[in-house]
Amino acid sequence: MDRREKGGLCRASRPPIDQILDKADHDIRVRGPLWWTVGETAADARRGYPWVGLPSGGIHAMGNVQDDARGVLVIENADTFQQVCMHCPEVTDRWLCVWGKGSATSGVVAFLELMSDVPIAVWGDLDAHGIQIVTNLAERLKRDITPVAMTADLYAGGTKYKIQWRRKRGTGKHYVYTFIDDRPIRSLKDKIRALTPRTSQQDLGYVLTRLNQVMHGWANYFRHAVAKDTFNMLDHFAWWRVIRMLMERHHWRWKDVRRWLVTPTGAWRPIATGGTELRPIAAIPVTRYRYRGSQIPSPWTAEPA
Repeated sequence: MDRREKGGLCRASRPPIDQILDKADHDIRVRGPLWWTVGETAADARRGYPWVGLPSGGIHAMGNVQDDARGVLVIENADTFQQVCMHCPEVTDRWLCVWGKGSATSGVVAFLELMSDVPIAVWGDLDAHGIQIVTNLAERLKRDITPVAMTADLYAGGTKYKIQWRRKRGTGKHYVYTFIDDRPIRSLKDKIRALTPRTSQQDLGYVLTRLNQVMHGWANYFRHAVAKDTFNMLDHFAWWRVIRMLMERHHWRWKDVRRWLVTPTGAWRPIATGGTELRPIAAIPVTRYRYRGSQIPSPWTAEPA
């Protein structure tokens, strides 16, 4: 911890805190609805910009910790943590964001034990290291941890996901859900519009090929979020863009479209030409990681002696 942070906390609390800071193993960087009160003074994690550093030993040794958070979001990457603290007030106003320092350190685990009454989510990479962090944290806290997929690249004004605390339909239980943010959806719609202008004379096979590449690449990236309804909506949007383009090109009316795509049994064919068809992204399975503990096979197998 640098001198400015240390001095700031000394002024916010009482002088004896200086002794605790010297013995602390590291600071815990947090941003959100949390207050650490020592006597008549307090460190407010909601007002700190971009974050507040709390001593991992000091918050247990003295004072009182209070919070009004819907949940705790542990962020693995330092740059991502800073971007969320600076540009995502819709997250930090409701969630307590904690920098995980790339691993579940003892100070972070001890701090999270204070948050036993709220859900905990870990925002990290969906790779072996990220899964190990979630597994390790769940085992040490002895509670369920919700993993959230991420990339290191963030949009200038926030993230590509919306993390919300919602009640599961048909039950009284609440869970952490990861939804696709509005900006990636608008970006994909703009790409679909660029490929399907009404006055376009581009070859239909090329248009369908490019739509499949763009939409399926996008959908495979976001298939770990709650995305099934979004995928259906985008399929509907792309289908109508192609139909309107063809109606303008061939001077069709709706009965001409039905004559082309409806079978004698009343079923609708997919839009296709020359063996290339518009493939729906709603067919892509939406999968989310579930904590499986010791059932996850180890990548390291012991070699026979």
